[in-house]
Amino acid sequence: ERVELLVGLQEFWVPPKGAKTAPIGEVPVGARGLKNSVQAGYVIPDTVRRLYDVSKDDPNDVSRKSSVCAAEFQNTASYSPQDLNYFTRETGEYKVHVDKIIGPFVSASSMEPQLDIDYASTIAQNSTYFYWTARQWMMEFSNDLFNYGTQGPKVVSMSWGWPEPQQCQIAQCNGIASSAYVRRVDAEWNKITATGVTLVASSGDQGAPGDTYASDCSALSDIYPGGSPWVLSVGATMLSDAAPKVPFPPGYLPPKVCTEKPCSKVLHEVACSIPEALITSGGGFSAYEPMPAWQKKAVHAYLNDKSVVFPPASMFNARNRAFPDVAAIGHAILIGINQQMIQVDGTSCSAPEVAAMIALINGARADKGKSFMGFINPFVYDVFDKDKTAFKDITQGNNKCSEGCCSQTGAGFEATAGYDAVTGLGAFVFSKIMQHAMALP
Repeated sequence: ERVELLVGLQEFWVPPKGAKTAPIGEVPVGARGLKNSVQAGYVIPDTVRRLYDVSKDDPNDVSRKSSVCAAEFQNTASYSPQDLNYFTRETGEYKVHVDKIIGPFVSASSMEPQLDIDYASTIAQNSTYFYWTARQWMMEFSNDLFNYGTQGPKVVSMSWGWPEPQQCQIAQCNGIASSAYVRRVDAEWNKITATGVTLVASSGDQGAPGDTYASDCSALSDIYPGGSPWVLSVGATMLSDAAPKVPFPPGYLPPKVCTEKPCSKVLHEVACSIPEALITSGGGFSAYEPMPAWQKKAVHAYLNDKSVVFPPASMFNARNRAFPDVAAIGHAILIGINQQMIQVDGTSCSAPEVAAMIALINGARADKGKSFMGFINPFVYDVFDKDKTAFKDITQGNNKCSEGCCSQTGAGFEATAGYDAVTGLGAFVFSKIMQHAMALP
């Protein structure tokens, strides 16, 4: 036997960038005076449910056997219970509960944790909710999560990431290369998913150029853990300013916040991108991870589509894992901070939304005596292969822009019919995904 990696000896942090915020309203943001368009309206949990056909059940009808966890990193500050209660009141949600807090906790408003808890806990409703502040980075967290055993969460949302080749900038690699670090953490993710846990991660907020090339958009980057084959990678969409507004269903009473801010009635989604949004959804191909068998059919169909314009072949390895897998709304999201509502954009919004939906599926299966979904990626691609109506296909937009630039050299991907490296297979039509999941043994 040999020692592959020692952790806990030292720590070097280059803080990853998170979701972006803006005051309520349509205002210029960023150094380039980018426009943050909210013409289509703001998003609250009810908007998410309407977009993806998720019912708002009485919480008592949602199984407590299910669980969902928001994992936070970088010794980030924690969420504020007072702001969570404020958010549920303003948005007309049932009062939520946080059942288990793991790791250091400081009761204070911090944007990333507040966002995660506001949406994962409200959409997952009565599911058991974990809030986990991880020790350092992915190796430490994966070890702790595996060691927690059967009492741990069954769905984990990670709204954090950093380019694969630069993992050792922020992780305790202690002499090994970033490629070896990624391989070692993947071994832990593999073990964890085998125990019935579903891992969900954001695909990044700097478009296809990623954090590596966010300043000049001269090439493509990836992200980890969002590019790992063991996680369900989630990109971001935004509501189309050009789409018609569809009236709320009969009998729906908009919550308090919608009488003060224009809550969206738009149902048509496009890829989330600067300049209309504060971020551009990340996507592309991993630097290290080979393409898994379960996504080959969908991705090869994409790569062989002659109508799609791709970046120069030298910029990416088309034999490697493509990401994201799916997408969800990530622009003009309202959250509660310091007893007021603010706008947040990011795949950091999308990941907890999808994680919460999977928690609802787990709860429904558990009530029928069935197992949790666990490693969900093969199931998702199999459903796509058999039933395209189980997904909202996102066919407009691209991920060629970052905060600092828009590529002039083709460094980015375009959304198209079917799978694409901008929004993956598209967004869940939750009721149909639920039907397919319930048909499994």
